[in-house]
Amino acid sequence: MLYQITGYEDTIEGSSDAEVKAYYAKDAIYCRRINVFQFIATFLACASFAQDSVVLLLTSDDRSVFKDTPFMHDLWYPFNRADYIYLVICIAFICDTQGLICNTASQTTLLCVMIYARTRLKILQIRLRKFDKIAVEEYEGDVVRAVKDLIAEHQYLINFVKSLNDRTQHVLLLEFMLNSLCLASGTSQFIIIDTTSGWLATVFLNLYVIVQIFILSWHANEISVEGLAVSDAIAASQWQKQSKEVQKLLIIMMMRAQKPIGLTAGPFFRMTNSTAVQVKCILSKLQFNVQNVLFTDDESGLFLRIYNDAKYA
Repeated sequence: MLYQITGYEDTIEGSSDAEVKAYYAKDAIYCRRINVFQFIATFLACASFAQDSVVLLLTSDDRSVFKDTPFMHDLWYPFNRADYIYLVICIAFICDTQGLICNTASQTTLLCVMIYARTRLKILQIRLRKFDKIAVEEYEGDVVRAVKDLIAEHQYLINFVKSLNDRTQHVLLLEFMLNSLCLASGTSQFIIIDTTSGWLATVFLNLYVIVQIFILSWHANEISVEGLAVSDAIAASQWQKQSKEVQKLLIIMMMRAQKPIGLTAGPFFRMTNSTAVQVKCILSKLQFNVQNVLFTDDESGLFLRIYNDAKYA
């Protein structure tokens, strides 16, 4: 797929359509900015996660505090952490940096492909609105051949999105589930955290997960929206002035565009903007239920004691 993207960029550079080239350049800038934003969000999450342990290290009188408390990552070491604390710090920062690089690389790759699919659909709409002019400029006035090429382009994009969905639907499902669990557990941490550094780390980690959910849901939704907008582009063209054959081809293309395309989270549901909103509603309800359970003072006082023990441990 990435080879197809680079090949299409060469085609755009050689295109004589100024409107298409301008839109592609605009979307390329947007893609770069959204990936920079994704990197900044990931970097802040990793940095805030690291600063919690660094603050504990700097404010502790000795290194014995890390005998039973992990430094950043709860890893097993074949030695006493307090005796080799600087080696532990080095390993922890290597893991943190590795997580930053790998997560950013995987997220930006997926986002680039999703934005590319959205961009191709938008460019198809631009060309459909003026297919009669394109026929004169590029096909020597042969409108039927111009429309057939646009139909082939539309079918290619439908297959491209379907192929992308087949390759990423289980990844998106896993991403959605893990982000939901991380956000739920991260939100519940506010109940027991009593340090400023801990609050800062939890806030940035939760914000990072929220950003990830909304970015993925938004761009997956954009593919579905632009896929349906193909029929609107046909309706906005000069289709009524064409021959019966051209009108029939455009009507078939319009009917094909009415079938929704997009990305799904496994076999369960389509990724849309409502997906991110549903996550927020579910987590709000979950947090409310957790607080009710933790603060229920029943006869044994079990949950209240568990909460107090965790808070003052």
